[in-house]
Amino acid sequence: MSKDKTRLLIDARVLEGEAQGSATYLRELYRAFMDAYGKQYELFFAAENEQAIRDQFPEQYRFGFIPLHTGSRTRLYGQVFPKLIKEWKIDWAHFQYMVPFFKKCGHIVTTHDVLFLDFPQQFPWTYRTSRRVLFKLAFWNSDIKVTVSDYSKRAISQHFGVRGEEIVVTPNAVRAQYFEEHDKGEIRQELEAQHGIKDFVLFVSRLEQRKNHRLLLEAFEKLKLYEDYQLVFVGNNSLDDEDLQGLVEESLRKYPGRFHWFRQVEEGLLMQLYRGAKAFVYPSLAEGFGIPPLEAAACLVPTLCASNTAMTDFTFFGENLFDAGQPEQFLQKLQNVLQSPPDQQKLIDIAEQIKQKYSWRYAAQVIHESITGQKSSPHQKKAQLAKL
Repeated sequence: MSKDKTRLLIDARVLEGEAQGSATYLRELYRAFMDAYGKQYELFFAAENEQAIRDQFPEQYRFGFIPLHTGSRTRLYGQVFPKLIKEWKIDWAHFQYMVPFFKKCGHIVTTHDVLFLDFPQQFPWTYRTSRRVLFKLAFWNSDIKVTVSDYSKRAISQHFGVRGEEIVVTPNAVRAQYFEEHDKGEIRQELEAQHGIKDFVLFVSRLEQRKNHRLLLEAFEKLKLYEDYQLVFVGNNSLDDEDLQGLVEESLRKYPGRFHWFRQVEEGLLMQLYRGAKAFVYPSLAEGFGIPPLEAAACLVPTLCASNTAMTDFTFFGENLFDAGQPEQFLQKLQNVLQSPPDQQKLIDIAEQIKQKYSWRYAAQVIHESITGQKSSPHQKKAQLAKL
């Protein structure tokens, strides 16, 4: 391996688990990073399951793999990562939310949001208590402090006492595949034949109180949408919210064949669901960014999106933005979008604005420029001295 290249470790454990925004972020950010800067870096992905990581990157993406044998979180951040960073002569290491307790290289941390501090009533007490201290310490102890939206930047600055100018923003984006042409009629026929789904409203999100699944289920009943439409949820119950899961399971019994819940799907099916939907709805009360409504709109689907927190930036949705705290407004807009959907040209215009505004390549550029703008790491300094 070339000693002239910057050695960058990525904590990739999130890529081994369920589909979620932080996994999409890491995968797409480093695909773009390798496309643009691969010749300048040696990348190492650290995780337990090597195949699970490599499956998410086509063969042209070359990187090393560092096996992790994790135990407790304390051991992982207190012993495992510091030891591996030293052994592999890593210059920089990129983590999400938490970083090692002992610093052996430059630290990059991405904190997507601090919604548990902005909206504490939406999160369990145990969740809030542990993260309040650990996330703040990680942010303070990192050389490059990253988040994904201006909203999160302001919130983190306020809660963690970090100056805004110390925080860089790597906005999320939408993969190019979502913008590709497709035949909606053919896709809808396949979905009906394979999954019994037709004329459906789609919501993609993990089960969490703040995501506001309850509002959409109430609208499904109050507007009697079940008479003409089906409702599809995609997302696991990762926080083990028993009340919300109970509500979803009750709806499955109440609306057999009209309401569907996919805990987790492969990306190919997810894209088909986006493309085949009559409408996509995102009623979330709080987001650090919010990728799903952008993915839906890229697929030329009429999209209703809440207009709060980070989603205030999604002005291109125009009249299809709504206040998630006003149920009657939501009911009216949902009826409107189903009965009088936007014309094709308007959907194309929205998709084009998203493509222009959000780019993984730009996010990769922010990381690269942040690294090259920092002082050389100890390993880089040794290499420079050796050449003298």
